[in-house]
Amino acid sequence: VSGLALTGIHGNKAFAAGGYSSQTTTIRNQAYLYDLAANTWTQLPNMPTGVMNARAFFVNGGARVMVVGGQTSPSQ
Repeated sequence: VSGLALTGIHGNKAFAAGGYSSQTTTIRNQAYLYDLAANTWTQLPNMPTGVMNARAFFVNGGARVMVVGGQTSPSQ
C-alpha cells in the first residue's frame, strides 16, 4: 500500500488511513490506530470514501483525527 495518510505520534498513538493498493488497484478507505506501547494496530471504522495521498492530523487534543485533501482516483 502506498499513499497512506499518516499522523505524527500523539500520546503513544499514531493513525494511518487510506492509500492505494497496487495488488487490487483500488484506493482504500480503511483506517487504523497504532499503539506504540502495546505494538498493536487496531482497525477503526472505514472512512466514507477511499483516499490516497491525503494528510492526517490529530485534533481536539488527540481525541479525533482529521483526514484532508488527497485523491479519490489514481488518475487525478
